[in-house]
Amino acid sequence: MIASFGIQRALFNLLQPQVRYQNPTNIKGGFQALDYMGKSFFADRQAPFGKVLFLDSRFLNMYDTGDWDWLDEDGNILKWVVGFDAWEAVLAKYCNLGASRRNTQLLLYGLTDDPSGI
Repeated sequence: MIASFGIQRALFNLLQPQVRYQNPTNIKGGFQALDYMGKSFFADRQAPFGKVLFLDSRFLNMYDTGDWDWLDEDGNILKWVVGFDAWEAVLAKYCNLGASRRNTQLLLYGLTDDPSGI
C-alpha cells in the first residue's frame, strides 16, 4: 500500500487506540514501512494526494527491450558541456511497467489529505 504522508498520518491517528507495537519492515534503499493487516503500508513523497494505491507485486512486471546502454547517437558517448570544463554521458534503458492481471490492483481515491508537508 502506498499513500502520501498525510494519508498515512490520518490512518495511524485513526488507529492509534488499537496500536500494536512491532518492528518496522525494512525496504530496499534504507526506507521503512509499517505493517497493516499483514501488508506493508508506506508513504511516498510522490504519491498522489487523497489516494491510496494497493499494489500486488506478483502481477507487476518490467518489460524492456534490452539492458542499460550509453546513448551514442552521433557515435560519441562522451560529450563536452559547452561553457564548462566538463564532459557528460547519458545512460538509458527503454522499458515499461505493466500488469499481467489488472484486476488485482486497486486505487482508493476521494480521501481527505493534509498536503501541509512531511
